[in-house]
Amino acid sequence: MSAIRIRRASNEDGSFMFDQAARLAALAALPWHTNADVLGFQHRFMANTLARAEADCGTFNAEDDAAQQLGFIHAEASTGSITLEPSAYIALLAVIEAAEGQGVATRLLEAAEDWARAQGFRLIMLDVFANNRRSVERLTARLNEGPNDAEEQGAAPGGGTVPLARAH
Repeated sequence: MSAIRIRRASNEDGSFMFDQAARLAALAALPWHTNADVLGFQHRFMANTLARAEADCGTFNAEDDAAQQLGFIHAEASTGSITLEPSAYIALLAVIEAAEGQGVATRLLEAAEDWARAQGFRLIMLDVFANNRRSVERLTARLNEGPNDAEEQGAAPGGGTVPLARAH
């Protein structure tokens, strides 16, 4: 793959982001819901999430040298579920299938971490559907690279919270 560039998302990126909804819904793999229900949820969640004021969030896109969009991440101001302190929350993270395993998600996570640090947050949170095994395994490995907040780490299966000072 050519170089990965990370940039702030713009209104023109909305179509690409919403095009990822079907992939995100499929990765959730929730057999007790119909595909239409999960896709409807994903569209509603994305619309509400991406409508937040820009001052409260950081949305970034990854693209290659040819400006092909590879993925996006949306982080927003939130409150830690255990400590109730202001924290960052990664509400959306998607990478196109052709770019999986090439470092795109890592670069997007780094951009969200940088945004969170710039906002003065100590913690960053992320949830992953447990059925999304590949992401759960990769994120668990990333969180286990260094010490993390064990109290908050167990807050959600397939997700957790990591102190930003150690999130590299």
